Amino acid sequence: MTTRKLSTLLILVGASLLAAGCVKGKGDEDTGNQVTGDGGSEADADTDADADTDTDADADADTDTDTDADTDADTDADTDADTDTDTDTDTDSVINLLQMGGTYAHGDTIEVTDAVVSSPESSYGFFISDLDGGPYSGVYVYASGGLPGVTTGDYIADLNGVVVEYDLDGNPDATTYDTLTEIELTDPAYITIDGTATVPDPTVVSTADLMDPKSAEVYEGVLVTVENVTITNPDLGYGEFEVDGGLHIDDLFYAITDDMTIKEGGTFTSITGPLYFSYGDYKIVPRDAGDYGTYTDPPCPADKCVGDLADGDLFITELFPNPAYCGDSEGEYIEIYNNSGGSIDIDGLQVSDASNTVSISGSTVVAAGDYAVLGSSDKWCFGTPDAVYDGGSITLNNGGDTITIADASAGVTLDEVTYTGDIVNSHYAIGYNGVPTAQADNDDMANWCAQSTEIGSTGDYGTPGAANDACR
Repeated sequence: MTTRKLSTLLILVGASLLAAGCVKGKGDEDTGNQVTGDGGSEADADTDADADTDTDADADADTDTDTDADTDADTDADTDADTDTDTDTDTDSVINLLQMGGTYAHGDTIEVTDAVVSSPESSYGFFISDLDGGPYSGVYVYASGGLPGVTTGDYIADLNGVVVEYDLDGNPDATTYDTLTEIELTDPAYITIDGTATVPDPTVVSTADLMDPKSAEVYEGVLVTVENVTITNPDLGYGEFEVDGGLHIDDLFYAITDDMTIKEGGTFTSITGPLYFSYGDYKIVPRDAGDYGTYTDPPCPADKCVGDLADGDLFITELFPNPAYCGDSEGEYIEIYNNSGGSIDIDGLQVSDASNTVSISGSTVVAAGDYAVLGSSDKWCFGTPDAVYDGGSITLNNGGDTITIADASAGVTLDEVTYTGDIVNSHYAIGYNGVPTAQADNDDMANWCAQSTEIGSTGDYGTPGAANDACR
């Protein structure tokens, strides 16, 4: 009797539970609202406690345990395992982030570690680089507080400075490609050098890349190399020259024209240096002679060219320090005589006064036994000179001066004349009496005199491009 009553009771309880839907029979389906082990409820079909359909414990739809929507283990939204926001697998350096933009702004403080000095010091600063090199890897350090005395290859353990977007117009805007991104070092004590490191290999780029401001920006401050370039202007002024029709090569650290003559049409197998930005142009700044590859002159259009000249080939025969018909910068001239016995192209001839040196730019062939007039300006007031030197740099001082012509590539001083102020008079050029045959011939000012032939109807007197008047 007791057993039957208990069985009947169990049957009744089971039926009640089935009716209430609390126990599923075979073939029943989950309609949601499952009872969970922790007393909560979810709307998905997995066994975890969140509302998504994966088996992890976060609220996103991927299978990792972080809260972003990618499948890596970091908390950024890209698919790599580093903590930056790009899709590569590295962590960008401070220099990378500075040059790529978006992280640092003009005036921000910045700290750089684990870098290398990639250039010598100029008058105002130096370049630094990440150890790996490549795009966005370099930057110019402006040492406003004084140069710290670093050298190429010094390892930078720590550098603290201020971000500067240097712009000549005073309105820095890093998005317009017309500024130089710098780190200002306000005190030389804010850089710590700890031994040396290997400077990264330069990145080989095309001249076209560096002449386009947008693509050049990627390499600003970076050590770069251009290969097999042709000189299209050997003298842009201010120590610069141009290759491939637009890329400037600057003398911030080293002027190759101090050691050799370069000519239009000449070629270099390579030119290397940090990429700098100044006065509206990107330019490579070679650090020393080793940053230049092999130079080859263009074909010589005469019997001799600069690079082939010898002592006695050219002489200075006339000077006009004090013209009256026009100003000095448009009227001064130097006359030279070809004594070589053959034609000479004077392209690349160096001309110096006591203070400065410039080079003749452009092919000018002087026949054997002929004269050439080097004018101070292409606006020379006495006509058209055979060639032009820079009258803003070379001046024939009225009180006396030393004028020199040289073949720097051959290492030869061709002629040098020192005159004194007592022989200089307004309106009158001074000329050598006859034709010299050796350098010493025209050294004695007693063999020079004022010229007596009027230049046209200018009221000034000289014989530019012709035999000189005889001295009485």
